[in-house]
Amino acid sequence: MQAASASRLLVALVVCGMAAAAQAGQDPAQPAPRPLDARLLQAAQAGDAAATREALAAGADAAATDESGSTALTYAAARGHAAVAEELLAAGAAVDAADILGLTPLMHTATGGHASVAELLVEAVPGALGTADRGGRTALAHAAFSGAAAVAAVLLEAGAAVDAQDDSGLTPLALAAGQGYADVVRLLVAAGADVNAEDGEGVTILMATASADHGEAVEALVASGVDVNAATANGSTALMGAAFGGSQRSVELLLANGAEVDAGDSDGRTALMAAALNGHAEVAAALLRAGADAARTDNYGGSVVSYASANGHLDLMETLAGAGAAPAGGDALVYAARDGHVEVVRTLLRQGADVNGRDAAGVTALIATAASGSLGTLRFLLDNGADVDAADSQGRTALIEAATAGQVAAVRVLLEAGADLDIRDEDGRTAWTYAAMANHYGVVRLFQELRPRQPPDPQ
Repeated sequence: MQAASASRLLVALVVCGMAAAAQAGQDPAQPAPRPLDARLLQAAQAGDAAATREALAAGADAAATDESGSTALTYAAARGHAAVAEELLAAGAAVDAADILGLTPLMHTATGGHASVAELLVEAVPGALGTADRGGRTALAHAAFSGAAAVAAVLLEAGAAVDAQDDSGLTPLALAAGQGYADVVRLLVAAGADVNAEDGEGVTILMATASADHGEAVEALVASGVDVNAATANGSTALMGAAFGGSQRSVELLLANGAEVDAGDSDGRTALMAAALNGHAEVAAALLRAGADAARTDNYGGSVVSYASANGHLDLMETLAGAGAAPAGGDALVYAARDGHVEVVRTLLRQGADVNGRDAAGVTALIATAASGSLGTLRFLLDNGADVDAADSQGRTALIEAATAGQVAAVRVLLEAGADLDIRDEDGRTAWTYAAMANHYGVVRLFQELRPRQPPDPQ
């Protein structure tokens, strides 16, 4: 028994040690280097060419690795130690030896932006250009993602594949543009990169770059002749992405180069609606100046004012209404009421929204407010003509919702406004029934003040 327990403890300790090593970027199965090889690795890390040469002369193995799977050349490449790299290459160090992360010395030097080392490595083994890491990224992809223009130029000159895609379908151009590295974008475009390439989800380079607010990179892509109106399978365009992200510069560049201002996606949503949703007033103004149709609605009847109201952008609501936007539909009023945004509710009603408008489930603003218990919004809606006994598609009224949620104060306001206590939903239950079922005794006592007994439910 004691031996078995000791064995289990030993296994647990070994597993924990392996997990800790993996978290620290080490491979627990990777043996520690010999003392002489450790000297070589230390010399390479320090950039000491003389010590590197001495260790090699003493018999150190240029292919030796430490617990991270890194060779001396890996460290020299990553830190830009060109003289050390020369010593190691002369001793036969492998250019394509990958560490435990699958990264080669060339990839490390590309990430670090060390062009002089990249030249040495490419000259030693030209075939290393096509090697990819575990995510399918080549050295050129690493240079592009890191904005290392000088290294990218070296790799392109040596013949690196300009449009090699990683496992996500991203090319070096997509990676550079997505990070906003305009100089690398121009370099790759000049080398013949496909500016209209799409990733695995059909998103173009321009779409991703515009939505990330990389104006200079967008400008470089637009200058290359990219299709500014390319759309994804659901109809989303670069202009919509830029508007949603609030990138005014990108929006203006796209519009100046032929982007369709009123293009809609599969739900009928336009760039103006995208800008309105996030309250990007300056972007919305730019779209309106370009002729965006403020009166347009989406496939579900939602207007641009509805989108602006969703997050309470009052000033933008007023601007859009002044530009001829259609009044918000029932959905917008319901959402604003449910969230207790009384000022948004006021603005929507002033702009012509129907106080008794409904969403797709037949819910009115009053019903939505009753469940949330926002008394200010509740009273305002009632004062402005809300039907106190309106029911949704399941026959539930504002009183039923308030009683179900135990909103005592809201129930009192609704009763004072004349709410009918006898209305039943499609299941035949009244507000009293729901309050009793949920043990909301405060609500039940209010009902008992009106009549001594609960009306019986149908059998």
